[in-house]
Amino acid sequence: MSLLSAITILLLVRQTFAMATVNDSPTQNKEHYWYPLITVPELLTVLLYAIPGLVPPKTRSDRDAKRMDMEKQSSCERTLL
Repeated sequence: MSLLSAITILLLVRQTFAMATVNDSPTQNKEHYWYPLITVPELLTVLLYAIPGLVPPKTRSDRDAKRMDMEKQSSCERTLL
């Protein structure tokens, strides 16, 4: 859960800077502000998302599994006809 909190904070830093300088293009485009406040948080966010196991695998519910079985059976019956 702490990884998701870190991602949230990094994206909030990025968005806060972007919103604070939306009407001030010269400040927004200065490299010594832009790289640490826009690029680095975005890059770190991408790297954190790449950590294996962060997003749990999808699990199918029993109802979805039954529906998939019924669809397979009906498609098999159609091919036999």
